[in-house]
Amino acid sequence: MPTITPDLLLATARANERKTLETSARGKKFTVTAHNDTLEIMPEDSVSGKPKMVPRSEMRKFCDEYEKSGSTSPGHYSKLTGSASYLLRLVELM
Repeated sequence: MPTITPDLLLATARANERKTLETSARGKKFTVTAHNDTLEIMPEDSVSGKPKMVPRSEMRKFCDEYEKSGSTSPGHYSKLTGSASYLLRLVELM
């Protein structure tokens, strides 16, 4: 597997735009859109109707920790991001 980087997460998101994806941990459905340096994640069950925005800085922290730990548990990243289950799904798609 390649080194996980924000650029690779963005590229994977671009390759999977307009697809309904599902988190591995809980099977939550979502879509993802890549913007310049931000991921826009829209959970299917969003009550607010607003997407989660994941900036490059947050992706970088996730990637750094993933490289160190290799953890596939979203809870492992809870202090870094509230979007770990979505980011982990993108990692699985690489």
